Amino acid sequence: MQKGISTVIAALLMLIITIALAGFAYTYISGILTARTSVVLDIVEQSCVGEFIQVTIRNDGTAPSGTVTVTATDPDGGATGSCTTASINPGTQQSCAGSGLNRPPTSEAGTYRIRVSASGASPVTGIAFCPTDGTGA
Repeated sequence: MQKGISTVIAALLMLIITIALAGFAYTYISGILTARTSVVLDIVEQSCVGEFIQVTIRNDGTAPSGTVTVTATDPDGGATGSCTTASINPGTQQSCAGSGLNRPPTSEAGTYRIRVSASGASPVTGIAFCPTDGTGA
């Protein structure tokens, strides 16, 4: 007589493992498909150009974004400004520079926090490091 687990217990264990793997696969795949069927914003590039902070945003989703608002916060935590762009179509990108994302000529060098938001999209954050003051010198 050989020792081991019975065939009934082995079959039950294999069934439980199969159900668990199917559940994990369903959760993973449904999360990916849901994220790609709406507005998914991404910051492609952020940089300081003289007195301006330039931010390029891409819509990686499958629906137009609607109005996109970009805000910047200076190294001291004060609001630098914000700007809005028109709707960004899926798979395309737009830049938001100047107008509301100005850096005063007396502004200091440092890390500026960038926040991008739109209706129906999760907000995206990033940073722009400005190595010089706002004069571009």
